[in-house]
Amino acid sequence: MTFFTRILYTILFLISGFQLFSQSYIDKDFDVMDKLVIKAFINFHGDLGNSEVKRTAFEVKRAYFGYSHKFTDNLVGQVILDVQLTQPNDKYYAFLKIASLSWTPIEGLMINGGMISPKQFKIQERFWGYRYLYKSYQDEYKFGPSADLGITAEYKFNDYVSIDGAFLNGEGYKHICLRYPDFKVAAGVTVHPIKKLTLRLYYDNMNNKDTSLTYGSKALQSTYFAFAGFKLNERFRIAGEYNYQQQFKNVRDHNLFGFSFYSTYVISKKFEVFARVDKLSSNKLVGETENWFNNGDGTLYLGGLQYYPVKGVKLAVNYRYWSFAKPVEGDRKTPLSMVYLNLEFKLN
Repeated sequence: MTFFTRILYTILFLISGFQLFSQSYIDKDFDVMDKLVIKAFINFHGDLGNSEVKRTAFEVKRAYFGYSHKFTDNLVGQVILDVQLTQPNDKYYAFLKIASLSWTPIEGLMINGGMISPKQFKIQERFWGYRYLYKSYQDEYKFGPSADLGITAEYKFNDYVSIDGAFLNGEGYKHICLRYPDFKVAAGVTVHPIKKLTLRLYYDNMNNKDTSLTYGSKALQSTYFAFAGFKLNERFRIAGEYNYQQQFKNVRDHNLFGFSFYSTYVISKKFEVFARVDKLSSNKLVGETENWFNNGDGTLYLGGLQYYPVKGVKLAVNYRYWSFAKPVEGDRKTPLSMVYLNLEFKLN
């Protein structure tokens, strides 16, 4: 028996043992569902630009490993680890992404607690639909973390209106800091005036009590966004969002803002095409001639083709062009021109 065969048998044994352990605690009075979660994002990318350093490589960008368990009809628990490739040291680190309980005490109301995934950009992310190849706008440009410690609640009044709120630590799942009483408070409303149209408004604010920072540099961070998504039918969808964040990372007068438009057309059960445009901008500080985030401001153009070979597997070839707001000037970067082949597979 080879070394790799022994490793494979060991993994299978641990997974089956974990499932048996969970099954032994099932409450027989309820229809309990146990689910193993395994997902991986892989890509190959080629640099088509004229920069001196070529960014061409294979990557396993991240992998998720977890388990969900339905204790009762209205109580579900989930634990997920996120193993991801970090920059700039190109090493893998494992983070606790989700460790949550979801409770539905009455019809229409859901409460989540623990290390949870807030709803800040979940609707946009689902409408975009290609998380494995590019994050949604707020996630990509760090307007907020995709998971955080705290509690959320959502209430669905009817098929037309729902509201949600959150009370969170605010630092995200990678940098948990409990030394200072920093909190994020958020609220959102989602409206479906007609079945095919989704509208959403969102607001949050976060303080910063870090005593190592000077008082003059600290400020209340506030985020605003508006989203509209239209799904004509099962084949075509289009969406747009505008995002504005004041005092980015609680730094006074440092604001980020911009928009994202994206669309998908489903050709068949196996193929679909997609396109997206992002624009990220920042403000000028008093006395300065250029925007404070000039080296990051710019516009993204992305388009490609997705293929579903089998259930649980997605494959996409796509082209990305990032144009910096002030390219080829001094030490600023030249435009990025990249072609990607992205793969997602999941076992659940």
